Amino acid sequence: MAAPIPTDKVMDKEYSNWLKVTLALYYMKSGMHAFIQNEVDCLHKFLVQKIYGGNTVPLPPCTTCRAHLVRRNKYNGIWTFKEDCKSYCDVWLHELLALHTNPKSEKIYWDNSDVAQWPFSPWECAKVFMPRGQPPSNVGPAQCDAQAMLTMLANCKHFHQKFSPQGLGLTYAVS
Repeated sequence: MAAPIPTDKVMDKEYSNWLKVTLALYYMKSGMHAFIQNEVDCLHKFLVQKIYGGNTVPLPPCTTCRAHLVRRNKYNGIWTFKEDCKSYCDVWLHELLALHTNPKSEKIYWDNSDVAQWPFSPWECAKVFMPRGQPPSNVGPAQCDAQAMLTMLANCKHFHQKFSPQGLGLTYAVS
């Protein structure tokens, strides 16, 4: 059981604000789990259909491509695999980059995800849009922190349409 917070701490305005923000982030993140998982699943299904032309992945996982083989050309900013892939990894890489708000950024952390699992695991694709340091144990919204979730929402164009006035079902009256 956690130790109770001393009364003098709770009465301190700065500490109280910090506590409120922490609780707000916790409740915001918890409340978004189902939405985030559903949208990540929908995005992955869309990518599978686009890349393979159907609802199933016809190939076994790639055994040659790994995140450490993804390199950014320092002159043109384009990301590619260091070696030629015999599977669809290049196609997945380009599709994920097309969804990234800044595809030439140095701050795309491919090491967050397992490249071989992109065709099979929606969450491995989602981790490409998160900040550095996402562990293999991060397999869904419940296992990631609020910062990772919010960064993914900001970095993935798929979510931008969900939070636009049209995506939220809002209309504006023009007079």
